[in-house]
Amino acid sequence: MISNEEKRDIADELRRYAAYHSGAYLSEWWCRLHELVTGEVDFPNPQETFLALADLIEPRSDDDDD
Repeated sequence: MISNEEKRDIADELRRYAAYHSGAYLSEWWCRLHELVTGEVDFPNPQETFLALADLIEPRSDDDDD
């Protein structure tokens, strides 16, 4: 489970990226978002990105189904 400190770090980095990268292409934004929420620098997978965002908002409990 992700800690509140890790959530704050991700939120801070998202805000920083938004403040200093206004000219970036959409694909660059998507790649950075994916990297921040999944920790993977690989080719962004939308399903993984969405699941990681959902877990940041409301982590799954151990007995939740995948």
